[in-house]
Amino acid sequence: MDQGRHDWPNHWKKQPWTDFDVGCLPGNSWANRWKHVANDPSANPKKGVYKVGWPKSDYVYTSKFKKNVLNLKKKLKLKKNFNILYAPSMETDNKQLDVLSAAAHLKANFLVKHWVTKQDKNKRLDLYNNIIKANKISKKNYVNTRILNSKSDIFECLSISDILITDESSVLYEAIILGVPTISLSDWVMRKNNEDKARKIKPSKYCYKITNKKNLNNELFKILNNINKVKKKINIEKKKHFSNLGHASEATLNIIEN
Repeated sequence: MDQGRHDWPNHWKKQPWTDFDVGCLPGNSWANRWKHVANDPSANPKKGVYKVGWPKSDYVYTSKFKKNVLNLKKKLKLKKNFNILYAPSMETDNKQLDVLSAAAHLKANFLVKHWVTKQDKNKRLDLYNNIIKANKISKKNYVNTRILNSKSDIFECLSISDILITDESSVLYEAIILGVPTISLSDWVMRKNNEDKARKIKPSKYCYKITNKKNLNNELFKILNNINKVKKKINIEKKKHFSNLGHASEATLNIIEN
């Protein structure tokens, strides 16, 4: 969903579709970008471009998904009414502790979902050690912290969440599918390990709120106090990004078969 974001609207210049037969677009926002550069040969596959939806999201509309979400809620034994999910691209520079500091003063559960698993440890040692350290402090200082399994399905995690906090991760598009607003912090930095030179993060323009560490607590409070109105706004955004909700796989296969 976020592919080539820094080269929009014409990411086809760097990743041409000319060698393909069919191009599949997930929704109106991508279709509008394609139309903007449709005269560029690099944006045109041999047989056409179709707005099919995002097959990954079909799972959200299944009975299996609903069942798994209920099981996850039971397993976590959440004590507060609201859930704040922290799911970054890279855990560096104490970002998790920034979130914990803000969330600790709210009547909410603090959920943490990292993608680095124990099996990734040798390849991502700095990130893994940062995660272990941050999780330990979070559980010690905030009793309502829940560390989610790194292999957990992100849709299931988002389904029980009221707010997502991330850096510049494309997980915000999964959040839009489920009507969950995303917050990112403009004074966070991004790097792949503790030694790389840090750069400022570049959140997507579709992030619901971009704030800073100082104001994070206030923004969380405002969203939670107006959560129903905020979710309605996110659901409007959903229609801009995704077509054929719940049926994207079927639409894609129909085109391939035809």
